[in-house]
Amino acid sequence: MDALLVVAAITSSVENISEFGAIISSCKKVLDLEQNYSVCIVRRQTNEVAHALAREARLQACSFYL
Repeated sequence: MDALLVVAAITSSVENISEFGAIISSCKKVLDLEQNYSVCIVRRQTNEVAHALAREARLQACSFYL
């Protein structure tokens, strides 16, 4: 699922009946527990630190299982 579709589904008040509907619903329930949050698209170039951390975590997970 594309990030733009995820943001649209999470911010929508309409129930998501796609194959990812249950995951979207779970995300909404978790977010409803918080008062101050926003869900938005952030370009990878803007979010280089998070991207680098995610890439490193993936590499660490792969080497852990080898």
